[in-house]
Amino acid sequence: MKLIRQKALLDILETNPKLSMQDILSRLRQRDHNIKGRTFKRDKTDLHVDLGIVIEYNKAEQVYFINREKSFDYAGSKSYLDRITTMKSLRDSITKDPDELKSYITTAEDNHESGYKHVDTILKAIAARKRIGFAYRKYDHEEAEMKEVEPYHIKEYNQIWYLYGRDINKEEFRVYGLDRCSNVLGKENTFVRDTSIDAREQFRKVMGIFLVDGVEMQGITLEVTNRGYINRLKNKPLHHSQIMEEVEPGKCWLSVELVPNHEFYTEILRLRKYVVIKHPEVVREKMKQILEDALANYR
Repeated sequence: MKLIRQKALLDILETNPKLSMQDILSRLRQRDHNIKGRTFKRDKTDLHVDLGIVIEYNKAEQVYFINREKSFDYAGSKSYLDRITTMKSLRDSITKDPDELKSYITTAEDNHESGYKHVDTILKAIAARKRIGFAYRKYDHEEAEMKEVEPYHIKEYNQIWYLYGRDINKEEFRVYGLDRCSNVLGKENTFVRDTSIDAREQFRKVMGIFLVDGVEMQGITLEVTNRGYINRLKNKPLHHSQIMEEVEPGKCWLSVELVPNHEFYTEILRLRKYVVIKHPEVVREKMKQILEDALANYR
């Protein structure tokens, strides 16, 4: 299967970041993929076209490598490839009976609305600089409200898609969960995109999707006092700015630079007593207030 071979190719280049074509073909043969150079080049092109994964050639060193910066969401695309090839391998090696396969493996339940069905319409509107209209129902409202928005950016977070755009009626930028949108339609009205708005950079300043107005970036220092959590945070960082410094076995300092938002404080709560905010005091006090408010519910 082509996808299994392409997954093997990416696995090889992840383990060995720079390899010549002959080295790549040799390692593929070790995984029972006996192909020629032209098939490798075709796979390289297909990965780019189908999944947005860019494998480039360095002429000076005569090696191939994965260019993650030029790739579109490398981690997400690779995860998708891992998932479908794993299921294919299981069905081929164990059983083709779906009911029997269920007794061997449990996958993440995905029975909630993610808003993915609206992504294509919104992306086309973003590219064409056209407004979109939709009905939007907040979680705490029974009735939906009609919206007209200038779309700028979409982001996936925790298996839900979100739209960042300018609300025409309220004349402000907002984030909308696409799982709560219905009747999403592109309009003929065009708009001039504000080039000073960099939505991707704004999201990089926070965890998740909650953008906080009027709050500056903070250099935040955390103390982690559990070996398991240290290794967990090394494997899955809190934020792309994360830096860790182990001061002794089972204890480390962790620093991030971000705008502390709802998701940040929620994540610290999830890490329990093993992760403590040490600095700055304003963030530490905010965390203390959240804990005190929660404790009051149990008195």
